[in-house]
This record gives sequence, C-alpha cells and structure tokens, in this order.
Amino acid sequence: MKVFGASALLIALLSVTEPVGAHSDWFGTLAADQPYTINVDNAANSQGKTVVTIYYHIGGRPATAEQEPQLGTKTKFDVLTVAAGARELFLQLIPRDTRAIIIHVAPPANGTVIVDVRQGSSLFSDTCVGGGCSKVLDIQ
Repeated sequence: MKVFGASALLIALLSVTEPVGAHSDWFGTLAADQPYTINVDNAANSQGKTVVTIYYHIGGRPATAEQEPQLGTKTKFDVLTVAAGARELFLQLIPRDTRAIIIHVAPPANGTVIVDVRQGSSLFSDTCVGGGCSKVLDIQ
C-alpha cells in the first residue's frame, strides 16, 4: 500500500508541474538492479519526430512499516528522439537510488506512437496520441 502512495504522490506532483491538460498514469514496477529497454514505434508518423523524456527521481527513502516514502530532491533526465517513420529501441540503466521513473512521450501533432517498456519478462505497453502521455514506474 505504501508503494501505491508514492505513485499517487508522483502523479499528483506531475499534474501540478506539467502543462495544462497533461496527466500521468501508473505504468508498472521495475527492479532497480536491472537495465530496461524502451521501444518507441513512430512508424505511423511520416511528418515529425517523437521526443521521449525520461525523468529519474533519485534519493529520498522507500516506504517502511513505520514511515511514509520520501521523494528525493535530485532528478536526472535523458532525452531521446525517434525520427519520423522509424522505430527505435533504447537500452537504459537505472541510476543508483532511483525511487521512480517518469517517461513522457511527445509524438508529433496529431500523431500516434506505441511505447513499450520491457525488463526481463515484464512488458508495459501503451499508445500515446496527439498531446503526448506520461507514465510512472515504481522502482524496487
């Protein structure tokens, strides 16, 4: 239940800090000690790049039976671009002490992009349309 609280807090923070109309959805949970891949399918868009920004929330403390989780004050981010009509696969390493990852996908205007996040046998997939989408991943 404490992990869900951290996700809800991250989603609330993003709702305040992202542009009007943007929101974030919980996407899943990744293991801290393993790399993951992001597959971005921009093949349906012939008129523009897709930009993927990955935010790593680092530090703080995880939830325990006695204490609520505390979000860190340090944020690292990566920016990835995918050309019009292309598919790209990116291997990502999770920085040490990361508590959550937020992936923001910005397709071209009126575009549709499929995003898959895979770690081991876990697969999280979604389709982002138009104004983009944000996904929150907990780290354990």
